[in-house]
Amino acid sequence: MPSSRTVLISGASIAGPALAYWLNHYGYQVTVVDRLPAELRPGSQAVDCTGSTLRELLQRMGILDDACAHRTGKTDTVFVDENGTQLALMSGDYTGGDVEILRGDLARISYGKTRRLSWPEQVQQVLAETIGTGDASLTAVARRLLVSPRTLQRYLAAADTTWRAQLDLARQHTAQRSDLTSTFALAHRLGYADARSLRRAAHRWDANELCKEKPW
Repeated sequence: MPSSRTVLISGASIAGPALAYWLNHYGYQVTVVDRLPAELRPGSQAVDCTGSTLRELLQRMGILDDACAHRTGKTDTVFVDENGTQLALMSGDYTGGDVEILRGDLARISYGKTRRLSWPEQVQQVLAETIGTGDASLTAVARRLLVSPRTLQRYLAAADTTWRAQLDLARQHTAQRSDLTSTFALAHRLGYADARSLRRAAHRWDANELCKEKPW
C-alpha cells in the first residue's frame, strides 16, 4: 500500500481533471493547479470523442450526457468562388465528428467531476461496479480504495453510516435497475445466500418506498 495518497497535478485543461477524477476514484487526495486565474479557459479548438472507447470513457466518468448536450453543431462547410457561387460542400456529418465538443467545455465538465467524493459516495461507486460482476466484499472494496478494511469502517462510522448499511443501499440500487425476473437469479447477483434473504431485504426496502414496483 502506498505510503502517501496525495497527488498534485499541474494543468487544469482536459488531461489534468480527467486524471484527477480517476485518482479520486481510487482513493487518492488530489489537488489540481493551473498557471491561469481561477476561471477555466473557454472555447478553443474542438475535441472529437469519436469511437466506442472514448464514449465508454465519458460514460464511466459520468459526463457523456453533458458532453452530448454541449456538442458542436454539425454545420455544413460551403466553398464558394469570388462571385459567391457554390463550388463544393463538405457535410457537417463529416466535419462535426461523433461527440465533438469545444476543449473549454470539456475541460469545464471534467473539472466539475473532480470534486472529492465522501467515503460513502466512494463506496457506492465501487459497489455499483462490482455487485454481480466481481468481489463486493469489505476487503475487496477497501483494497480498491487503498485503505484497510478497519480504516474504511472507521471512515464510514465518521460519516454516520456502516459498511452493512452501504452494502444494503448498493444492493437496493442494483435490484431497482435489474431486469431479472427470477428471484433466485437476482439473489445470486446481489450476493445473497438464497431467495428468502432477498425477500426479507425487499420487504425492508418496500417499507422505505424504494422498490414498490418489484414483484418480490
